[in-house]
Amino acid sequence: MPKFIRDLSRNKLAIVGIIIVFIIIITAIFAPQLAPNSYRQQNLRARLSPPSSDYPLGTDALGRCVLSRIIYGSRIALMYGIVIVSISAAAGITLGLMAGFFGGYIDSVIMRLVDITLSFPVLVLALAIVSALGPGLYNVMVVLGIVGWSTYARLVRGQVLSVRETDYVMAARALGASNGRMIVFHVLPNVIGPVIVVATLHFPSALIAASALSFLGMGAQPPTPCWGAILADGRAYLRNAHWIATFPGVAIMLTVLGFNFIGDGLRDVLDPRLRKR
Repeated sequence: MPKFIRDLSRNKLAIVGIIIVFIIIITAIFAPQLAPNSYRQQNLRARLSPPSSDYPLGTDALGRCVLSRIIYGSRIALMYGIVIVSISAAAGITLGLMAGFFGGYIDSVIMRLVDITLSFPVLVLALAIVSALGPGLYNVMVVLGIVGWSTYARLVRGQVLSVRETDYVMAARALGASNGRMIVFHVLPNVIGPVIVVATLHFPSALIAASALSFLGMGAQPPTPCWGAILADGRAYLRNAHWIATFPGVAIMLTVLGFNFIGDGLRDVLDPRLRKR
């Protein structure tokens, strides 16, 4: 672990990403203390007001504080990413382990499902399913989590195919270890590194997809402060109140950059082929 931390600390972009993500997490945790106003309080007399001391990032068409809504929106953004990645990783890792370890008919069925899933654009498939289920915060998270499993399954299967023939796995099998024990204690720990990198890089793409669905009105519903929905509210006022759309867009951009920087840093540290000699 000290060597891992030392190698990661040498990557300047990874450190920048960690700082950005840390700030976003702190913002989400202490949103009530950091928000200057209530995210749902309306003040029609101050509608479309530019940034000022009372409203540091201005107000929207209903006179709500844009900064407060962005601060509370960080909670929704982190929830989107964590839940979507967790569902995708859990399903993908489980099916990938089964396909790679057992092979045969199980492998063929799972990989054909992977091919079918990957043949559809993720956002289009998610939009179709959410349209059928109805808009909502939880529907978006579950649907995006389900449609994102295939990447993990394919990655884990490839790793397992090489790990299952190693000496320590063969020795465990010779000693009478059950399939479940070999998978959990011998195979999974040796394939989890690349999965962590993929999960870190999947977080920003999940956030963008969820924000896109919210922008289209399929995600969190008003008055829940969601960055994609705030961005959608501001598109009608780009000429005279650009701050409504600008600042949530900046928040999305910084969050995506932060997790991408961390993912790139983890990839450089965990993949021995990329380590500098």
